[in-house]
Amino acid sequence: MNVFFATTCKGRALHVKETLPRNLADNPGSLSRFLILNYGSQDDLLDYLISNHKADLKSGKLILYSYATNGKFAIAHAKNLAARLAIREGAEILVTLDAEQ
Repeated sequence: MNVFFATTCKGRALHVKETLPRNLADNPGSLSRFLILNYGSQDDLLDYLISNHKADLKSGKLILYSYATNGKFAIAHAKNLAARLAIREGAEILVTLDAEQ
């Protein structure tokens, strides 16, 4: 079964930098994948992910989507969008994570 961990992020790159490496290390199998939805983040989230997780992105272990918005963070919309994207990517089991987890 494909287990997806979906995280939404707007202005929380600092947290992702701390939690994502650990989450990836704790879930090394090929059945778990991580999806991050950049929800209009204005920090260095994209630069960090592209620079530091190139191999994870290339292998498909980490999937990155962006939603362009200058508005405030709409948690329900962000989590629903991330869930739909994970299902589109093949998620059979879906776990939503906050950037801090």
